[in-house]
Amino acid sequence: MPGSMVGMASPQSASLERRASSLGQAVRHLQSWPSLTLIPTAAGAVFTSDGHEIVRLTGRSTARLHLTGPVIERLENALNACTHLDPESERGWVAISVETPLDLELFLALVSVAIKANDR
Repeated sequence: MPGSMVGMASPQSASLERRASSLGQAVRHLQSWPSLTLIPTAAGAVFTSDGHEIVRLTGRSTARLHLTGPVIERLENALNACTHLDPESERGWVAISVETPLDLELFLALVSVAIKANDR
């Protein structure tokens, strides 16, 4: 039917799909990293490295990273400039919204930093 909206995604639903797919892409990337192990949980999923929690996936587009306190202090100015990144109440953790390809790149870079920071 001409002019019908049937079968067309709304701008809001398209945005939600992009956010979900960005975090989905992140999961697919991280599953291929040999130093990470995926552990499904009731709250989402966790990636560990050498038994240390590195990433917690808790929402459709939200992940939490264990960067450690010293790394967060060292990168404080840069982290504060990120609009999609927030400190967590749990020391050493930050939350990041993975909604765009740029967010995905930042997230993957920070996961790499988190792995190194937690390497004891």
